Amino acid sequence: AVTDSVGAYRMDALQPGTYTVTFSAPGFAELQVGSVILNASVTTSVNGNLKVGTTSKTIVVEATAGQVIDTQSGQLGESLGTHEIENLPYTSFNPAELAMTLPGVQDTEANNSFSNGVNFSVNGTRPRANNFLIDGQDDNDWSIAGQAFQPNNIGAIQEFTVLTNSYSAEYGRGGGSVSNYIYKSGTNSFHGEAWEVNQDSAFAAIPAQSKFLNPNATNPLFIENTFGFDIGGPVVKDKLFAFGTVQWDPTAARAQGASFDLPTTAGIATLQGLLPNPNVQLLLNALNGLTANGLVQPMCVPLGPGANGVDRGCVESSLFARTGVREEGTDTNWNVRLDYHTGPNDVLSGSFIRQSSTLLPDFFNNSA
Repeated sequence: AVTDSVGAYRMDALQPGTYTVTFSAPGFAELQVGSVILNASVTTSVNGNLKVGTTSKTIVVEATAGQVIDTQSGQLGESLGTHEIENLPYTSFNPAELAMTLPGVQDTEANNSFSNGVNFSVNGTRPRANNFLIDGQDDNDWSIAGQAFQPNNIGAIQEFTVLTNSYSAEYGRGGGSVSNYIYKSGTNSFHGEAWEVNQDSAFAAIPAQSKFLNPNATNPLFIENTFGFDIGGPVVKDKLFAFGTVQWDPTAARAQGASFDLPTTAGIATLQGLLPNPNVQLLLNALNGLTANGLVQPMCVPLGPGANGVDRGCVESSLFARTGVREEGTDTNWNVRLDYHTGPNDVLSGSFIRQSSTLLPDFFNNSA
């Protein structure tokens, strides 16, 4: 970049990271400002005063805390980097949950959470007033607002930026805040990492109230084992970079589904007495030997008269509660990214993100 007549300059569309800025001019000593941290969605000021001297002399200084203050506009915001994303404790693995650590951001009550994903209020606004981006691209749920896609891959995200006040009109939409997920990319050096986060009810303390009511109380089964890896590096040095990551998240828990009215042993015997009958046979095949014990809300379902007009009695049934059923789920999240530097000022980037999950049986959405 070349400064104008008053010494001002501006460089746009740089990747987030740590930079060294060098100032030079004929007849002046070269000045280097190191450790300049560039965050996403935030204008960073780096100033330097050149001293008269020979061009062979170099002055090196370190950037100060003042460089994170956006002096170009009145916007307020904070960035959560890789260190916070990988080390702070949060259960969802969605960095949006860490927004609650920032000033002006508050959690919301469950009955006031009207949007998708992580809900938070910024400066008193509703959660629906938040705007979410991934690498600057729209990631809003266009029905109830919030995050359409909820990133939770620990190794994929380099930075999460939240702008809370007076941000530029270029963002549009959100009147409460603008949040931007910045995904990692490859660099000139190969780098990678692996991780595992285990949550197991066997290691959890039993709540005091449960122990008070039942000295032999145990925690309900819950096991979640989140693990994955990422790797990035150069394909062509200084030109083409690749990055990839995958994360698996299997869970197992004891769940409770809806209760059924099922025949008792006596009811099964009554149904077998109706054979051959294709509908009765279909029901017996579906039950596959499952019967109720007849102790909870017992009832008798009348069969009505047969073809000969004789009453066929009733099928004894009872309420069958499904408790302690093992519910298992899997969640796979991966990302592949390529960055091609077409020149010193332009980068062409392509990123593919995919998440797939299963839950069986899904008592939450399909309790019956």
